[in-house]
Amino acid sequence: MLVGFATSRRSRQTKDRISMIGLEDQLHYEGVEQKVVGGLGVDPTLIPKVAQFLKPEMFSNKKLGKIFAMCVQLWGEKTSVDEMTLTHLARKNPQYGVEMMDIMSAFKYASPMDVDMYAKGVAERWIKERVRKIAQDAINMSSREAVDAFELMSTMLTQIEGINEGIEVGEVSQSLASLIEEAADFLEEAAKGISGGVPSGLTEVDELTNGWQKGDLIIIAARPAMGKSAFVTTMMKNAAHAGFPSAISSLEMTKFQVTCRLVAEDVQLFISDLAQRRLTPAQAEYFRQASEALKDLVIIIDDNSKMHIKDLEQKVREWKRKYDIQLLVVDYLQLMSGDSSNREQEIGEISRGLKRIAKDNDIPVIALSQLNRGVETRENKRPMMSDLRESGSIEQDADAVFFLYRPEYYAQIAGEECPPELRGVCQLITGKFRNGTGSDIILKFVGGYSTFKDRDDLNVNLNE
Repeated sequence: MLVGFATSRRSRQTKDRISMIGLEDQLHYEGVEQKVVGGLGVDPTLIPKVAQFLKPEMFSNKKLGKIFAMCVQLWGEKTSVDEMTLTHLARKNPQYGVEMMDIMSAFKYASPMDVDMYAKGVAERWIKERVRKIAQDAINMSSREAVDAFELMSTMLTQIEGINEGIEVGEVSQSLASLIEEAADFLEEAAKGISGGVPSGLTEVDELTNGWQKGDLIIIAARPAMGKSAFVTTMMKNAAHAGFPSAISSLEMTKFQVTCRLVAEDVQLFISDLAQRRLTPAQAEYFRQASEALKDLVIIIDDNSKMHIKDLEQKVREWKRKYDIQLLVVDYLQLMSGDSSNREQEIGEISRGLKRIAKDNDIPVIALSQLNRGVETRENKRPMMSDLRESGSIEQDADAVFFLYRPEYYAQIAGEECPPELRGVCQLITGKFRNGTGSDIILKFVGGYSTFKDRDDLNVNLNE
């Protein structure tokens, strides 16, 4: 009798623990669901991506699911998504059964951090529950002799397909007809002189690329002192002047150093004097006045020297939302970090992450890259694809790879006099160009201002 009583009590305690675990599990997932809805309220630009695979019915908290549906509706109507617009929509549509307090609660502790990850967690839980239910029903049915096996299999497949209906995995699919229409619009704009790309401000570069194109990963590679940073800061400034906001993740230079490169030419002060703070009081006052006009340019500078690729993805989403950046520059790729302990795999993770940033944010990403030291040991110093450090993944993921080559630099370090026709000359060499046939371009490098310009009328052979 006592044994039976003890067993019964243990049984009740076990059920209570299971019940508590179930409650904790439910509260956990409601917290995850709240992070999704709240995060979308902070950064509505994530809605199209999340709505590809997450549906309102997948939420265990039905009110959060309805608020999510309202967010999707407002985004589709090109209306701002915030507490005010959601409250107004809820009042106009009482069938949602959502009150202002529900919306305020959903947006509490809101953050766009890892929203897509949380959203996938909600979708995966819902899918797994449905799959388990179908599997359990199939097990129960299969034990009955009267059930036709082929009919059972057909029923299971139909139910599984029903789960997948309306859920898009990965990129949004489009019909050929809609894609052709988009291509026709793009070509019409190009024929009218509207490139659709982000201009570099360098004539021959823009003629070659038609502007840096959205979704592309572009690698600019060179040995140190070739002018990589000067090349991209020149393009960023030119793009900003043309109305294209840009951002740079500078892992090597400080914000002050990047700023000096951006403004040196405009204020007509040498980069060395600016960077080393060698201005007279009169020059410092002149700098303040001359740089005033540049304050309207939208250029975001981040000089975190320990940038992880996932951190950069988050920051770019924020810059896109706040400043609508049209171009991202990373200086430089090999200084970034990933999760892998294997260096080659880590570089692959970083290059894939940069390509993902370009596609997800619909912007071109220009990443600087170092070259192997082997270039210095050759008689011909012109770089080639095999000189890319950890080149396999970079070459594979990049849409374009360009090299910078300045023969004047190598003449200087060899203690030789540089021929007059090679002074200030830089060649932009095309290593890979997925969107067309590349050609090499001669540019003018103005070292004093750390900037690049269109070439003078040069007829120079740099192939030797």
